[in-house]
Amino acid sequence: MGERVTNLQGPEEQPVRRVSDEELEAELDRQIASAISKGWRLESRSRYTAVVVYGHRPNHVLHLLLSVFTLGLWIPVWILLAITNRVQREVLPQNARQPKQPE
Repeated sequence: MGERVTNLQGPEEQPVRRVSDEELEAELDRQIASAISKGWRLESRSRYTAVVVYGHRPNHVLHLLLSVFTLGLWIPVWILLAITNRVQREVLPQNARQPKQPE
């Protein structure tokens, strides 16, 4: 009878390529540039991560003054803006995908 040989270790593993810090930073720069081109803005950045923001909060002091000067007629507009204006934040590590465009 013939001898049967099986490979218990599974398929051969590919060697892992180490990526330099400069390559990681360059990839993060590309991700930031892509996010900015989609309407996001950069809030903070470290060497390995960045926080991008989409949207803005209403200026409540301005809306308060408008409400006072219009004798309260501006309050429904202020409430609507406060409900609908949302701020989204995404953290971009080098290997993360781009933030999605908000709906």
